[in-house]
Amino acid sequence: MQSQWYASIRSHCSWILIILVCYAPNVARSQLAVADEPAATQSIDEEVESLIEQLSSPSFSNRETASKRLLEIGAPALELVRQAKQLQSIEVQERANRICEEIDKGIFENVTKKFILSADQSQSFGLPAWDLFRSITGSSRTSKLLFVTMLRTQGDLAKHIESVIQSKGTENSVAAYEELGAKAETEAERLHLRISRGELPTAGDTVGLLLACALFNDTAAIGSASNEVNEVIVSSLYRTGQGDSSKPSYERCMRALAGQWIPKTPSSFASDVLSIAHQRGIPEGATIARRHLDASNDRETRVFALQCLARFGNAGDIASVSKLLDDELIVYEFNDQSNIGFLRDGIHEDNMPPPGSNGTLPTRNDRKLIVRINDLALAVCLQLGSEDVGAAFPKYQPNESNSLFLVDFAFPADDQTNHKLAIARWKQEHPQYAPGNN
Repeated sequence: MQSQWYASIRSHCSWILIILVCYAPNVARSQLAVADEPAATQSIDEEVESLIEQLSSPSFSNRETASKRLLEIGAPALELVRQAKQLQSIEVQERANRICEEIDKGIFENVTKKFILSADQSQSFGLPAWDLFRSITGSSRTSKLLFVTMLRTQGDLAKHIESVIQSKGTENSVAAYEELGAKAETEAERLHLRISRGELPTAGDTVGLLLACALFNDTAAIGSASNEVNEVIVSSLYRTGQGDSSKPSYERCMRALAGQWIPKTPSSFASDVLSIAHQRGIPEGATIARRHLDASNDRETRVFALQCLARFGNAGDIASVSKLLDDELIVYEFNDQSNIGFLRDGIHEDNMPPPGSNGTLPTRNDRKLIVRINDLALAVCLQLGSEDVGAAFPKYQPNESNSLFLVDFAFPADDQTNHKLAIARWKQEHPQYAPGNN
């Protein structure tokens, strides 16, 4: 109807068009463009259909020419080319598939460029899961760049995440969660296979799984084998220098995403999770630490729990930590060998001379030093209470992160007097934490 109306104007009122062209060219041209738009769209569709037929031409040159022209047309050709993938021969399907991928890639690049440059931080430009992502990491340019990195490798997972968000409060919610869990599990299995071949997941892969976990109350609810998801995330986060996540500007975003995942992890991953929280400075590690202080947990987990509480806990944790002051379990022992091969982060290396050498490395003495659970517990209580840790542990060296390094809390195995006196002194000065009072 619109085209017919303009045609009538052109045939019966040509003088009006002449005036418009002469004195108001911009107005006239915009109106004429609107008049010709349906015809132009029809013309493009006809050209695309002709080009799709040309994709099956016996001539390789004709097929290449058609492919090139379809790529030039771009988005307007996408829907018809997608249909061709289902209706034509296998060769045409493969060529059409490559064309669709290239067109999709071009559209994605254009959209993400606008998204990154936009001053409106709430504008998603149709990119899935942005609202959830920015609610966790913020909407800085760094956050946007990391989000786009995730979409490049985990675009389908992001679509499932968006489906869950959109389905909340509807009858489709349960099904959307199940589909998201299954998709996350499938991706984790694929990435786990890559890890077994020595290939680490990209930053985008890790971010995608972490974002999916943010929607679940418990990662045990993800798929039928949630351990796969957790194992991949653990493997990824242990490697602080992997890909884009090694950029300092991304680390804050990664910590925020990991902070959504950590409190929801199964107890079987406590040791790894606590180690990651302590290593990467993720405060949510304190939540897991509070659950794993008692003797029912293995030695390593309890050590990491105390280290996390020292770094991320508060004065309210002193009561639970003080219950460990009578725990004499030895968690570390080593020889006092001028600290050769013993680093302050607790990593041991053999204190042996180089291969082929007949000499031995110099040592101060072979006196055995040990660290007990209650040594660490006392250090945590002192630190959380803003007291002088060095008064009880002369080797202690303060650090900006409030981290506890095991070597700083060792006492000679054959002389535990100072160790016991320090604990007794603290108990005497803090009677409110005596058994029955806390």
